[in-house]
Amino acid sequence: MVTALLAPLLASCQQAPPPAAPAQGWTQSELERVALEIQGDIEKLRGEAFQAPVKVKLASKADLRTYVEERLRKTESPQKLAADALVGKLLGVIPPELDVMAETLRLLDSQVVGFYDPDSDSFSLMDGCPMGLARMTMAHELGHALDDQLYGIDAQIAKLGQNTDAQLAYWCVVEGSATLVGNRWQMANARSLDAASMAAASEMMKGTFDQSPQWLWKPLVGSYLVGSGFLARSEKWLSAQMATVPGPDVARAFQSPPVSTEVALHPAKYWDEKQLDTPQRVELVHASIPTGWSVLREDTLGEFSCAILALAPAKRGGVDFSNPMAMLGLTFTSKAASGWDGDRLALCAKGEARALRWRSVWDSPEDAAEFRAALEAQLAHQRACVEKLTASGLHGVELTAGLAPTEFELLAWTGVPSDAELALLRAGIALVLVP
Repeated sequence: MVTALLAPLLASCQQAPPPAAPAQGWTQSELERVALEIQGDIEKLRGEAFQAPVKVKLASKADLRTYVEERLRKTESPQKLAADALVGKLLGVIPPELDVMAETLRLLDSQVVGFYDPDSDSFSLMDGCPMGLARMTMAHELGHALDDQLYGIDAQIAKLGQNTDAQLAYWCVVEGSATLVGNRWQMANARSLDAASMAAASEMMKGTFDQSPQWLWKPLVGSYLVGSGFLARSEKWLSAQMATVPGPDVARAFQSPPVSTEVALHPAKYWDEKQLDTPQRVELVHASIPTGWSVLREDTLGEFSCAILALAPAKRGGVDFSNPMAMLGLTFTSKAASGWDGDRLALCAKGEARALRWRSVWDSPEDAAEFRAALEAQLAHQRACVEKLTASGLHGVELTAGLAPTEFELLAWTGVPSDAELALLRAGIALVLVP
């Protein structure tokens, strides 16, 4: 888990930042002393005790890069990462020429100030971090450490499999919990925190997200902010940032996580028994895959991702977080996306050819029509993106009606060798509702 510079930015929304503070010259003994002090604060705020010591150390940018690469090797395969990047490009939400891995590492390199490693139960602080910012980072990351000791974060992630939607919903719990306890610690220690550290955080964010596609950065940001609102039982994530959440609620959310981002975005669908909402399941029928084709990736996108898909292409880009007020205008769902009721996609391959089929289900025919209209308005952009992915063969994008007025499908293909092969794709790759 990595600490993005979000809590300091929220705090600095209330005032113009002064000049940045100089870097702190940390020693190992000083780091351990401060971490132990904050660990005691976190225990008091959460009403839970650490079950084992949390090791702390200083880290460089090279250490961070090694940590991220090792975590990716453990939790993801290179094939899955490549397939996910291609899905985004076929959907038109990632520029065809973008090196997704390089951009992801750039985002982390530029705005991470500390990270907690569940494998070693250790917290690393980036060297040169100013004192005030370092202490806020420790409060957040030690919140992760406590939750990991209590609930086993990696074990839950492993259970979620090929479901980006469910994984992001769970990350909302993970980051929301650490954000809320970190924010409460920050409020309790406001007098001892220098405003210049918050200014340093703002300066570090300059240029980070300005040109990056929302498909890459918005889930990271949303897990902090939507997650805070979810645990506070509020759709108004900004006003929920300083909420105190009862310990039993935190435990329930970790032990029985929200099953979709729809639930995380609309907390009453989890916390209120009268509004409980379980999405419809859509599954791929593997026997329907045309001969010679193989499945590279299956996934569920969910309401959070659908909200990005519903945006006009010009609005899917970056944001300048060096201006803290930019955060206040963020939205994580929309009217077009809020009628989501389930989806599934399959990315298939044959030689150099690729085909993406995506089936979505909606609460009502009106909801389906509204979201489909949003996609239809962007088909020219999506087709232009798909065209750039291939040097030969057929390419294209089409929307087709589903079996019911509450559903429809999208098919995108690139490098398909012939019309006959394309006809096989249209007839195959069956995605069906599961009762």
